[in-house]
Amino acid sequence: MQLPNTPDGEFAPHEANWLPDDTIPATLEPLLALLFRDWGPQLNADMTSYQNWLDTHPEVQSGEMINFKDAKVVHPTLGMVSYLWRGVKVQRASAVHGLWLFQTAQLAMQAMSMDSRQRLEALVSRTNGQQMMNLKFPREMKRQNNVLVLT
Repeated sequence: MQLPNTPDGEFAPHEANWLPDDTIPATLEPLLALLFRDWGPQLNADMTSYQNWLDTHPEVQSGEMINFKDAKVVHPTLGMVSYLWRGVKVQRASAVHGLWLFQTAQLAMQAMSMDSRQRLEALVSRTNGQQMMNLKFPREMKRQNNVLVLT
């Protein structure tokens, strides 16, 4: 599943077709705008939870687990969060794993060539994702031995 050219019994072998210059079709932009709009409040709540956890745990060193209960879990939480989503108050456990995935996207964006990054920033601007993409991580995290740890 994670290897290129993995045979799949349901689909005949085929060559991958990429759009010229990695172009994003205009028809995909409303979907990206929806993702930014609907995921933004959740991501902000998770980021606030992460910042609060770091503020109350200044003793946590690089390589130590990120988790509310110091238990080894694949998808840790730092407690409950609440936020408005489409006018409805949502309450749920924070999703640190989602933050880590978002951090991965941000780091990939930062590593892009200037031309590619400018094109992505224009797309993000057109789809109202600037606020999300500009979120700053107080400390980076990484996956190590199937848990999230501080770097």
